Amino acid sequence: MGRINKVFYIYDVALICISVVWVAMLFESSTVHQFIYAMVKHIDSWLIA
Repeated sequence: MGRINKVFYIYDVALICISVVWVAMLFESSTVHQFIYAMVKHIDSWLIA
């Protein structure tokens, strides 16, 4: 992937994360929090790679 594509991808992921966190605030459940944690770990590994 090109540098610009990577930047846009990061912005897309950030928007998705914000949406998921907002939904998690509405539905305060441990399952959602575990899902967010898994997503963050996945994104971290992708950014490091």
